[in-house]
Amino acid sequence: MGESFVLTVSGLAEERAFEAELQVYGYSHRIMVLIENEAISFEPDEEGNYRAVLLEEHKKLNIDKAVLQAIATQLEKDLK
Repeated sequence: MGESFVLTVSGLAEERAFEAELQVYGYSHRIMVLIENEAISFEPDEEGNYRAVLLEEHKKLNIDKAVLQAIATQLEKDLK
């Protein structure tokens, strides 16, 4: 179980809030963000930028890529 928080994303047409959870493991971490009732994992790459890691079942949800990018950008702003 990680630390839960609300992620407010302002890079969209309207500001949105998403439930999120920081999960630390070893020397790394990921942030699980609840989007359309599905937990999507955002993980840092080698440069410290966040990216969504989508499983096959997530791809069927048709989540707007702009939403994923806005969340990743907000995480980068908040966590750097």
